[in-house]
Amino acid sequence: MSGCRSLSTFRMNHSWMLFCSACVFLVQAASRESQVKLEARLDFKGGNSLVRKHVPREKIASGTSLLDLHAETTSGITQQLKASNITFFIYDLPAHLNRELIFCYKQLHGKELWEDFREERGQNSADIWIHQLLTRHHSRTYDREKANMFFIPFYGFLSTYFNGKSSDQSMFAFAGNRKCAGKDHLQRVVDLTNFLEQQPAFREHPEKHVMPVSFWNVAKEQPEFTQPGSVVVGPLFNRLQHSVLLVYEPKFASESNLEQYKQWHGRLVPIPYVAKPGLLNMESHTEDILKKHPVFFFQGEMSTPHVTTPGIERRQLIASAFQHVPEAWIVDTHKNYSGQSYETGLLKSRLCLVPEGDTPSSPRLFDAIVAGCVPVILSNNIDLPFNDLLDWDKFSLHPSTSDFLASGSSTRQFLEQSKAANAIKKLADTPPSDLTDLQRRLQMVRELFVYGRGNPLDPAKCLPGQAVDAILLATAKVVGQ
Repeated sequence: MSGCRSLSTFRMNHSWMLFCSACVFLVQAASRESQVKLEARLDFKGGNSLVRKHVPREKIASGTSLLDLHAETTSGITQQLKASNITFFIYDLPAHLNRELIFCYKQLHGKELWEDFREERGQNSADIWIHQLLTRHHSRTYDREKANMFFIPFYGFLSTYFNGKSSDQSMFAFAGNRKCAGKDHLQRVVDLTNFLEQQPAFREHPEKHVMPVSFWNVAKEQPEFTQPGSVVVGPLFNRLQHSVLLVYEPKFASESNLEQYKQWHGRLVPIPYVAKPGLLNMESHTEDILKKHPVFFFQGEMSTPHVTTPGIERRQLIASAFQHVPEAWIVDTHKNYSGQSYETGLLKSRLCLVPEGDTPSSPRLFDAIVAGCVPVILSNNIDLPFNDLLDWDKFSLHPSTSDFLASGSSTRQFLEQSKAANAIKKLADTPPSDLTDLQRRLQMVRELFVYGRGNPLDPAKCLPGQAVDAILLATAKVVGQ
């Protein structure tokens, strides 16, 4: 869905929710004058670090609006951003490195990348969202001398998409061996490298330069001759070693090396995947978590004929452990895929399972957050975005994956059924009051994982979230190190 046409509906619903919440709050305040107000807010401690205070359960007043909770958190992020004195400069790159790639994609597919979640392509549009929202951000400066960060708005995923090489991978199959504006990915990488080398600020302070890479195949020194290729490749690989990359997965892989990240020595900042737009405007994420059923939800491939990574193997074993639990909705997408059932499951369930896949992170984590489903993170090595800004334990669950897998070095061993059953029962028996607290805190941070709604290219048709503000704070801390 475009999201733009539903923007006015969203705003009307938002206004109505504000009105209703205000009415409820006034009535309850009159009858409970002595009730303590909610003190769930962010406490600022030094530099750019945000640490959430412990919030006693008795202080989370049942009558407090979720919108009030959200306002507490988002205003705190805004205050911290203003206090940080962040000023950034955005390079005006040649059009074939960003804008023309958007045009090529729409010309090929008839829709914008951020609208197109077929084959999971739309989740790779964070670089576009970040660039476009930063162009309208109050911390932007046009004076390079005043900037303490420099953003490089290269649309890397789309560049690899129009790689000029054929591919049998479903995500890239439609592009075939097409180029965009007569150039392939490696030619664009060379052009970007030459552009940066001509910039005095880059030559003098490469450590202050930041580039979003919203694709799992982040960086590899030698170009790959099969698609998809790495975004940071060839001469760009060495040029950006002292800069900062914003990535979905710091422990990134490549087609030929599952530990490709070990070859990269530059600094990395984890950022959220782009959540599915169908989840952003749904009001059912505010439904009382205790009224939601089923208890557990997972949708993903569980019976892939040829398992290629240990991470996928562990995911299959963990998901299988929940398959026969009465209050679980487990869907094997290898046999039965439906985007609609995926969104419905996220919105209607209490706890959403987030095991690892090819890499420790997964876009389903951010889909779950946006949908209001408390994420159960089953990945011991995951790098969570905004970990210095937010206390993830306050709005998600983190059981050890070892509780669901057999002991030993090989993940091919059978599950220890009793051990897994005990771990599942412990999750299912989470006290109702704890679930309610988790959901309410999840509502507080939800917008920090939303880039925006609508069309990022058109300010009149775009409603920004607060992911970019959180990204700026997290990035500024790393750049300043």
